[in-house]
Amino acid sequence: MTRIHRIALLCLVVISMITIIGCTPKENTEPKVPSVVIVDEQYDYSVESKIYSRPAVINHIKWFDALKATTEDGTFICLTQDTTQADNFINTQRTLLHFLKDCGMDLRNLRYIVSDYEDSFSDSGKDTAYIAFSSPKTYRQVLATLHTLWGDYTDYGYVYAMANVIAEQLGWQTDSQIDIEPAVTKEFFSNNPKAIDLQYPCFSSEFASEETVSQCKALSVHLFGDIQWVTALEKPIDIQLDEYYELVEAYAREVGISFARQTCGYAYRGEYLPLCINTTYAQLLVDRNYSDYSSVIYGDYFSDYESIYQTANIINNEITEAIELFGLEDRAGSISINWLSEESAKTQFGKPLVNQYQPSMKKVSVTMIQGYLHEYYHHIEHLINPNLGRCWQSQAFCEIGRSHSWHSLYSIEKTMTQDEQWADLFYSFTGRSYQPGVDDYFEFYDILSYATNEYELDYYNGRNAINSFTNYLIDLYGEDAISNLMLFPETVCDVTGKDWSELEAEWITYLKNKFKEVEVPAWVFSN
Repeated sequence: MTRIHRIALLCLVVISMITIIGCTPKENTEPKVPSVVIVDEQYDYSVESKIYSRPAVINHIKWFDALKATTEDGTFICLTQDTTQADNFINTQRTLLHFLKDCGMDLRNLRYIVSDYEDSFSDSGKDTAYIAFSSPKTYRQVLATLHTLWGDYTDYGYVYAMANVIAEQLGWQTDSQIDIEPAVTKEFFSNNPKAIDLQYPCFSSEFASEETVSQCKALSVHLFGDIQWVTALEKPIDIQLDEYYELVEAYAREVGISFARQTCGYAYRGEYLPLCINTTYAQLLVDRNYSDYSSVIYGDYFSDYESIYQTANIINNEITEAIELFGLEDRAGSISINWLSEESAKTQFGKPLVNQYQPSMKKVSVTMIQGYLHEYYHHIEHLINPNLGRCWQSQAFCEIGRSHSWHSLYSIEKTMTQDEQWADLFYSFTGRSYQPGVDDYFEFYDILSYATNEYELDYYNGRNAINSFTNYLIDLYGEDAISNLMLFPETVCDVTGKDWSELEAEWITYLKNKFKEVEVPAWVFSN
């Protein structure tokens, strides 16, 4: 072969390669949606007679003869005697699970309990999904499943939109489509910036208006249009949420509002416990009928989604500061703080107003929001000195903590600004108006202790005296020293050089000298 022939042959090869490359079709970057494989089987059941109840449906606990089937996809407990009804549900649920697996989602085995209760949400802590017989082949079945697999504090806007997309692919019923003009949505969120969090309280008509619910649903679905949801399912939920909230932040910038992602988690666990809030060191559980007994004066802190967010952030910050103050980050763990209605408190404790800490259960029960931090300080007390016991020093330690609560300071401030009698009393004792803050918080108790002649340091009934005496000691020795002293009262001589009886006598003398020129009005004694 001559040199010319070799060059010509090489050119033909190069041209052929270029032609082949040029003819190669472009790779399709769109994710391929897996086909839906319908499961249609009949199952062998065991009959289990056992108490089954939804976690929150406390008045529906009863014995059931449940049909139970175990498959490679999980355990199914159907509260029915109709095998056809049970088969239909299990087939439907397994169809969903196989679809999620085909999308690349990492699943774990769960229990699926299905009943005739209408609310079909999950309690992910027990690896159990609760689904209603009325929910199969709807987005609600998908929603309950995703909540259980991802955790029931998963940001609601995301799981809601994902549930609708998956239901549509399965040919199931989606939620009613919200057809709202983009300009209307932008105007709404510019006027309601907190709703853009797309957390559960914004999606519940219990805490939000119908307009808010509709707008949040519409925005969730709109934002989801920019997500390749099939490939998203292959990723851990935290990564999915990060990508989703990049879209939320971009929309907030487009609308012209500031956005900070919530640090607390919000969940729904059924009809009778409509709100669960997950914070750094506590889980807040709000009773369905909870309302602060003094809400008329101090505000109802769980009345709508904005006040819920504000309250949750305040509580999270206050508890975190308390834990960090005592260096308990590694030991604090998580406790539950239950806000009870007066009716629930009376049922559980035999009396309507209850604030208490139950150390064996790591549980705080409160009917007044102003007292929650006092009870949480009992938890701190048990972590540091579980042997302190029910002495007045225990209450004093917790009252120091309570004085750092925004809600307690706010409640007294409202009293002073809205009740002319109390405002005049404070002025007559001090010669000035009440100033918000810890100093006047304790000054208020100095006045109450003197005006009511209350000097007995009693664990149950001596709050005015305890606060006043504690403030007296803090002024002399500092808050850190007195906090530690109340936890270890046997060190009083080492800290102060005096015993408790000497300190108490000096405090009483101090108060009487401080206010000896002030005339106490008669109405004080009637209160």
